[in-house]
Amino acid sequence: MVLGALTGDNTGDNGPQREPECFRPGVPEGTLASTSPVRTRHGAHLMLSGYVFMEQLIVISALGSDRPGIVKALTGAVLERQGNILDSRMTVLGGEFAVLMLVSGSDATLSQLEAGAPSLEQSLELTITLRRTRRSGEQASALPYQVEVVAMDHPGIVHDIAQFFSSR
Repeated sequence: MVLGALTGDNTGDNGPQREPECFRPGVPEGTLASTSPVRTRHGAHLMLSGYVFMEQLIVISALGSDRPGIVKALTGAVLERQGNILDSRMTVLGGEFAVLMLVSGSDATLSQLEAGAPSLEQSLELTITLRRTRRSGEQASALPYQVEVVAMDHPGIVHDIAQFFSSR
């Protein structure tokens, strides 16, 4: 009964619904921030009693010995707290598994992830780091590109390539 919760009817078929967290910077808590529709990143328009939902972002990194079940446990922890994984990168380097995830959610969701990190770190035997972030501004003059380098390996090759691109 999410629609009921969003329109102010907090008594849905599944029992009382928790009030959604809404805010706009500079507007006191509980104040109507806007009466204009809001366009989401998926193109949907929201008109929620004048409140504007603000997406919070956090980057989660985890590093530890590679073994089955790490991804399931990490993504489960995000899902249990109503987080949404927007992007992720995973790799195995040597015998170590590394993951970076960009997660969105309410301030409460991110706070719960931060508070639960130490116990998750201990139970999974991982080093976990969380850092709040924001969407980066897109550069109009930048073009996306992909580079593939084929060369003999030698010390400093990655540094030389990075220096080449950063100087342009």
